[in-house]
Amino acid sequence: MTVAIYRLIFRSGEMLDDYPMIKFTVEGKPGAKGRPRFTSRGGHARTYTPDKTTNYEAFVKFCAMNAIENNPEGWRRDGAYEVYIGAYFTIPKSRPKAYKGQALIGNIRPTTRPDVDNITKIIYDALNGIAWVDDSQVVICYTEKIYADEERVVVLIKDITHPKDRWTRRS
Repeated sequence: MTVAIYRLIFRSGEMLDDYPMIKFTVEGKPGAKGRPRFTSRGGHARTYTPDKTTNYEAFVKFCAMNAIENNPEGWRRDGAYEVYIGAYFTIPKSRPKAYKGQALIGNIRPTTRPDVDNITKIIYDALNGIAWVDDSQVVICYTEKIYADEERVVVLIKDITHPKDRWTRRS
């Protein structure tokens, strides 16, 4: 477990069980939010999202829906959320053995693309309407890039709305 997960779980001395939480893994290479594309047809401009982005968002939605359906406590979409995103990348094969050892224990981090903000953006956009109504409800966020043996993205979402908060909840 990384330092970031400990920060997320034990923020302000709160224990893991104090608030509802979902966790899911998106297997495969971490995706990034692609820039919108523009084309013109018949003299009219058209904007569209690249297929790679649309497909990755659909896969993230699928993984999140499975996690929400398997959550025994249920899940509300009208709260305030704390999110941890761990993007795991494989170590390049061209690197020496010493580099790989240091990378696997966290002393060396991936500094290649995609950027953490684009990783965060594609996850947040995919979860709109699934885990929350709108990503503006995320009030605490931590995203990190990590080397590992298998590529994946781990998402941990914690509903940190206080039980006595009568203003955030819409119902």
